[in-house]
Amino acid sequence: MLDGRQRVCEPSVMDAVPVVPQVVRLSLRAQVLAPIRGGLSALGIVAAVLDGARPGSALLAWALGAILVSIVLAADRRGRRTTAPEPPPGEAVPESWVQIARTDVLPSTVGVALLTSVALLFDPVLAGVLAGILGGMALMTIVSRVQVAVAERKLGGVLYVERRSRRLYVLEARP
Repeated sequence: MLDGRQRVCEPSVMDAVPVVPQVVRLSLRAQVLAPIRGGLSALGIVAAVLDGARPGSALLAWALGAILVSIVLAADRRGRRTTAPEPPPGEAVPESWVQIARTDVLPSTVGVALLTSVALLFDPVLAGVLAGILGGMALMTIVSRVQVAVAERKLGGVLYVERRSRRLYVLEARP
């Protein structure tokens, strides 16, 4: 707005290309993420014991990390939806399990796993706490899978979420 009038930009070619919504099946997301997080947690606790932590101390540290992150994740309101799901747009493309794994492990799962491996250099008990955080993340992923299953049964369809907007969709089950 240089001379008091707002300039109108010409539409570009990019504006003409429709954005195809990427949707994620919520039950598949949990089925992909829980084993990854659980496996990394188990690997972390074993590594902590092999690195010199007493098994009792490592397990106590693991439990502390798992309980703390479970409380934090259970209190997180970002995943709670207050609007009713709508039918998915016809052009929506569901993500594969590989795409879900590649996208949803960053930054949280990979970050905590890297911190666990760095902690092994300094304090194996701290690595146990961090492995417990991964375990708590896996546990809460399983809890979310159960919640999704209950919601899908109640709605009579499969729940999807749009990657960009976080809009919730339900694909009705066919008779």
